[in-house]
Amino acid sequence: MKHECKKGESNIGWFKLAQMVSRGEKEKALGLFKLLSYSFSDTAYILQIEGDLLSSFDDKEAITKYQQAAFLYKKEKKAVSSIAVYEHLLTLEPFNYVFLSTLLELYAWLNWPEKYIDTLKRIVQGYGSKKISKDQVETMVKNSFEVMLSEHSNDVAQSLKDLVSKKKGLGDIGKAVERIDL
Repeated sequence: MKHECKKGESNIGWFKLAQMVSRGEKEKALGLFKLLSYSFSDTAYILQIEGDLLSSFDDKEAITKYQQAAFLYKKEKKAVSSIAVYEHLLTLEPFNYVFLSTLLELYAWLNWPEKYIDTLKRIVQGYGSKKISKDQVETMVKNSFEVMLSEHSNDVAQSLKDLVSKKKGLGDIGKAVERIDL
């Protein structure tokens, strides 16, 4: 059963939470957040806010909460919300294989070629700095095209393949894309 708050009653709790965060009172803030989280029914959103809260205290557990939120958003087919969280995660871990791979798949699913290519460029940077292996690159690209083919026509996948193949500076990624059979 949900508690019905009088107008403004819930706002006081969030204001108190902000004060606790600004004073560095982590345990108190987490306790109050747990209570406040009962007013939401969206588990992914609760995890995302908890990640924000933990991040404000430089707690590494924030990454786990963000990952859980992004996974749930993806599972619930809330692709844009999932993308937002994964993009935020990339600010914390710029060359994380799982984050980059999932973003490629989500961009393919939504048919966002510009974001897809931007992510490929980041993968090239990771590959160039030896943070991502050639096998990982090929797996990411292959999986993203499989997602695209399952969601869109061959024409959409072919147009992205052509677009990626023509982009300069993608090196081995461009070659990996050229090898994909559609």
